[in-house]
Amino acid sequence: MKAYAVTHQGHRIYKETVIRYRDPYGQPIYWIAATEFNWSAEPWTDYWAILQGFVSITPLDLDLTNPIVKRGVAIFGE
Repeated sequence: MKAYAVTHQGHRIYKETVIRYRDPYGQPIYWIAATEFNWSAEPWTDYWAILQGFVSITPLDLDLTNPIVKRGVAIFGE
């Protein structure tokens, strides 16, 4: 381990496939599955830092609120 690096979240590149099954009643159901995983080692991403021997510190924000839609709804309610 070299040290630590404050990084941003990397991007995973993968291929998807859709698998069709049938449930016990004969109805179709679909499973979306990833078949190949690859990571993009862009500089200062978490994946890049690990490859370089760093401990990666990646601050995350999980608020997925869409501010544009939120403002539009607020204006609509006035």
